[in-house]
Amino acid sequence: MAKKAASVVAAESPESLVSAQHVVPEIADQPHMPKAVVAWLEDRLRDTQCFLEYGSGGSTRLAASLNVPKIVSVESDAAYIEGVREALAALETKSACVVIHADLGETQNWGYPRDF
Repeated sequence: MAKKAASVVAAESPESLVSAQHVVPEIADQPHMPKAVVAWLEDRLRDTQCFLEYGSGGSTRLAASLNVPKIVSVESDAAYIEGVREALAALETKSACVVIHADLGETQNWGYPRDF
């Protein structure tokens, strides 16, 4: 059976959320976690039907690479939404991914509000 590219749905078009000054980030293949934790997460993702996360990126990409049927990610960084969309589009996956933009205003590293 042929695999299809992941579909990423956002409440608004990611392109409209990313300002001209933001660069779309490259999304890591793996979560930013210790290897033992990534192995634990991967083991759990193999048996799950739906993965809900706050903050997208490497964990989203990992879940999609394992064909988790439904992925829901809440992301505060509009540029990251576009980066995740591009990363998942390059994967051959059966996952359906919904990315919800939690608009916290301008963000800094790891999606923290700039005025935090």
